[in-house]
Amino acid sequence: MKKLSTLLGLCLALAAPSMALANDYPTKPIRIVLPYAPGGPTDTVARAVAQQMAKTLDTAIIIDNRPGADSTIGTQHVVQSPADGYSLLFGTSSTFINASIYKLNYDPSHELAGIGLVGTQYLVLVTRPDLKFENVQAFIKQVKERSAEYNYGTSGSTVTLVTELFHTHAGISGGQRIPYNGNAPLLNAFYSGVLDYSFMSLDSGIVGIRSGKLLPLAVTAPTRVSSLPQIPTTLEAGVPESSAGVSYFLGAPRNTPPVILKKLNEALNRALASPDVKELGNKFAGLVLSEKTSIEEANRYMKFEQARWAPIVKKTGVKPG
Repeated sequence: MKKLSTLLGLCLALAAPSMALANDYPTKPIRIVLPYAPGGPTDTVARAVAQQMAKTLDTAIIIDNRPGADSTIGTQHVVQSPADGYSLLFGTSSTFINASIYKLNYDPSHELAGIGLVGTQYLVLVTRPDLKFENVQAFIKQVKERSAEYNYGTSGSTVTLVTELFHTHAGISGGQRIPYNGNAPLLNAFYSGVLDYSFMSLDSGIVGIRSGKLLPLAVTAPTRVSSLPQIPTTLEAGVPESSAGVSYFLGAPRNTPPVILKKLNEALNRALASPDVKELGNKFAGLVLSEKTSIEEANRYMKFEQARWAPIVKKTGVKPG
């Protein structure tokens, strides 16, 4: 009995610092680095989530926009920050795609600790209406036969890789890729007749689709989306392994104490359950928010996402831009 009491006392003594850390945290404002410029769905979602998490944690949460180098500048800042729970990253799929495109001095899936998945912004394949493609298979057949005649646009590394993923599984090769710095110039190129097809976020393309300026053929979500229920998924259209999008996640520097990660995950789940955050799923077409997320799910996602895109980058030779 005496040995048991001694062992119990030792366990409590070892657990006390972690319990105290969990009870005390946070004692000052938390900074969430967003490696993109202000404005747009990513910024809006990050700010809404931060606002709700701040209520749960009873502290200020500051969104720190640090754009540049396709999100690598902001990501590197977080990776090199103290692992104390006060510097977090609101990242996207590009965080891990960049590991295969750029020569980074850090490994994102290894040097970040997951807090949770926030959601995914799915894409839509659009073409010019005057091309009169009846469906995805008719589009694939025509582009495969006359690929050199078609121009397609991309904006950012994620859209570029999703496009190449689709090309790979649809058996399309060739064609002229024209990269754009943002959705606005890409849309202008469509409307002026420069581009023939492109993948883009549903939120970016929905106005053009509803006005008849863009013809949607398929969405990259695993199931049909409420904003375009009549449009099939790429999987339904006969293109396997083509479901993908721009995923949002919350992470922290590696070695952040588990008790802090747990507290942040609980705050994130409360934020995701709040009406203000849920409403964003209606505001932004194609945005599917997580109903509930776990630390383990986030860590699995980071490893999967980085491993998934590496062979696509290598096979297609996609370059930055």
